[in-house]
Amino acid sequence: MKAIAVASLAPIFGCDRTLPESSNSSDEIAEMPEPIDLPIALLRRLHEIGDLIESKYPAEYDRGMGQLGLLLSRKLRNGGYWCSPENSLSFGGTGGDGVHFSLVPINGAVTEESPVVMTVPANFGEPRDANAIVGSSLISFLRFGLLRGYFAMEQLVYQRDLTIKAYSSAEWQPTEQAHYSVGFGVDESKKKVMQLVAKELKVTPLSYTSQEFEALQKQYIPSLKFKPS
Repeated sequence: MKAIAVASLAPIFGCDRTLPESSNSSDEIAEMPEPIDLPIALLRRLHEIGDLIESKYPAEYDRGMGQLGLLLSRKLRNGGYWCSPENSLSFGGTGGDGVHFSLVPINGAVTEESPVVMTVPANFGEPRDANAIVGSSLISFLRFGLLRGYFAMEQLVYQRDLTIKAYSSAEWQPTEQAHYSVGFGVDESKKKVMQLVAKELKVTPLSYTSQEFEALQKQYIPSLKFKPS
């Protein structure tokens, strides 16, 4: 397992980013995707699983792991938002409102054993209020998303009790349109993709009680570092 020293990677701050100038046309850029540069084996494996999903269950939009609300990045970098922890490296996001998932270092480096923090930039207030720990490790995070997907996890910063209940069991069913709007619904197509991911990773879904989830926050949120306001 290869560790990545956080100090060696310069974080990007602010919501606005300027892309480097290029003489390539959009068609040329589309044909030359950014190479995968992920020293963490499990992240590289996720990209492979994403390719498998795309071949077995092709989708017009949000292909691969994106069907579960997890758009994978091809390299690790700081999330770059006002509330992104300075000491975190993002590996993907939901594709909605800048929500992203990042690894938090242990002893100055990120590994597969690093906790995963979800950052929700649209939840204004104090930076820490826009963050929630969604896994004590990368594999725990992935297992947590195997009941409802990853898109609806955003609701943990808005309606925590309901979201934990929704993620507690596959038997839980939405009872109103708002539940579907935020991603709590699971159709047969999504269920097949989650089952494939679980099979490929050789894991079962993971759920938390409210007490377990709050203990996770108490353990890891204090280790997050934010840009001084």
